[in-house]
Amino acid sequence: MRAEATIQRPGPGSDNIDPTTLVATGLRAIARIAEAWALTGAQMATLLGVSRSTYYRLLRAAVAVRDAEAVDQDAVRMLKPATDGPVRERLSLILGIYRGLHLYFSMNQASADEWISHPNTSPVFGGQSAKEMMLAGSVSNLVRVRQYVDALLV
Repeated sequence: MRAEATIQRPGPGSDNIDPTTLVATGLRAIARIAEAWALTGAQMATLLGVSRSTYYRLLRAAVAVRDAEAVDQDAVRMLKPATDGPVRERLSLILGIYRGLHLYFSMNQASADEWISHPNTSPVFGGQSAKEMMLAGSVSNLVRVRQYVDALLV
């Protein structure tokens, strides 16, 4: 017999979003971003600051949370550590980079996804691509890329 937990799903216009649901939604989006940016599971795990196996466990748990109103307690338990701290921060940064690029390149969505892999002559990147900089694994590199993309939108 499986223990179950109820995930609170807020109604339209609600500001009270369950952190587990928030992280699960972000993780499912991250899987689509990995594909758009041509990142492997290991590379996406690096961006999130977790091991490859943890990345895939988090993704499975995120899908379980989406697919049922009452989910297996193990799925909820797996996502709980990601609701606070570094994983949530990294999720936010990656989602912000992706969103910012798609706003900046709104007339050419393919360019938004390709930009991440092209060498950048800006002093911020020193000739590296944003992808190379982010894959160095440091949160500060994710912050620098996010700030750069945000500055493009001003």
